[in-house]
Amino acid sequence: MFVEMPTVSHDALHRLIKEILETSAVPTEHAETVAQHLVKANLAGHDSHGAIRVPSYVALIEEGKIIPDAPIDVIDESAASAVVDGNWGLGFAVPSSPPTSSFVRPRTTESPL
Repeated sequence: MFVEMPTVSHDALHRLIKEILETSAVPTEHAETVAQHLVKANLAGHDSHGAIRVPSYVALIEEGKIIPDAPIDVIDESAASAVVDGNWGLGFAVPSSPPTSSFVRPRTTESPL
């Protein structure tokens, strides 16, 4: 027996993921970022890295293994790099959140090559 898979627009999928994450206490800006990345993964054909991850994220939040509103700490920084601790937050949200979003490093260091 053949069962046709439902087709969902990327906009509808994005909204659904964002709403699910917000319901799980993920701040709106983080839910937006995660939804964008997951939908892009699905659109690129990497379904194992897309919307299928949402139930796992929700379960990890409920278990306390992901902290949805974790603070982001800059541990160390130089002209060329920064060491950032996401404190068990959602990985997609760390590089796009203050203070890390301001870390666009200019090419001020000489390459050893």
